[in-house]
Amino acid sequence: MATYEAFDRGVEVNGQTVLTIVEEAMGRFSDEYRDRALDALAAEGITDPDPQEWYPQQTWLNAFETIAEELQPHVLDRLGEQLPAVAAWPNDFDSVAAGLRSIDEAYQRNHRGGDIGYYEFERTEERAGELTEEQGGSPRLQPWEESDNTRHEPRAIAT
Repeated sequence: MATYEAFDRGVEVNGQTVLTIVEEAMGRFSDEYRDRALDALAAEGITDPDPQEWYPQQTWLNAFETIAEELQPHVLDRLGEQLPAVAAWPNDFDSVAAGLRSIDEAYQRNHRGGDIGYYEFERTEERAGELTEEQGGSPRLQPWEESDNTRHEPRAIAT
């Protein structure tokens, strides 16, 4: 089983993000999945998520752990695939590289406090580059190469 542990206990998640993921992304699966996500949050003390509030990332991750245990871990993968469709996302980019750079902007909007980490894209060739994700540990590199049918939208973001 994956470990759901914040790298920095000072990090908080935006309440609008919590609501969007639970209501819209989980709600896309079914009302039952949405309700189970709300129950997982309530078990962590978030009984009525407020879009104007900020919540400890560890509380949010604990709810994800419960969701993974109750609904199977693959649900979180499917949830990640829903995020670009439901999350507030920068849309003022005109290239794949700029879209990949926008991942960090979206992540920064939705997290605060402590060492929240970052996403960084660096072009290494005309149609290739590396996306670095750093969230409190060693940076992880994801090679990226543009093809003629590369879609100009991000596929998922981390929470």
